[in-house]
Amino acid sequence: MAFAAVLASALATAGSALAATPAVSRTGVNLRAGPGTVYPIVVALRTGEPLAVHGCLADRSWCDVGWRGQRGWVSANYMQVTYQGRDVVLRPAIVPVAGIGVVEFNDAYWQRHYIRKPWYRPNPRVTHPWPHVWIVR
Repeated sequence: MAFAAVLASALATAGSALAATPAVSRTGVNLRAGPGTVYPIVVALRTGEPLAVHGCLADRSWCDVGWRGQRGWVSANYMQVTYQGRDVVLRPAIVPVAGIGVVEFNDAYWQRHYIRKPWYRPNPRVTHPWPHVWIVR
């Protein structure tokens, strides 16, 4: 019986660590296919859109975000979260205390979320922007 309680506790803790943090877009902002403005736009978000933050880069500049079944990246400065009862901008100091973990952008993420997009390329590590004609809005 004690093992079942320990297992249940461990699973609950693991589940909460994987939970997304609710956020809201502070202004109109692009949900991008990678952490930077050189990546294609997945969708243009309006002010006040509800977002699910799955984690941020180690430098806390860009965050992996879910929105209406889409997945992408938003600069942390364009989001706000509720922290200690107040709506605050998702600045670097707020990210860890708001319970948002560190994630990385890699080939597996890129392929999992974007392989069917018209602008998909096998290697997301680009040194130049995609042509705007490939952007799907």
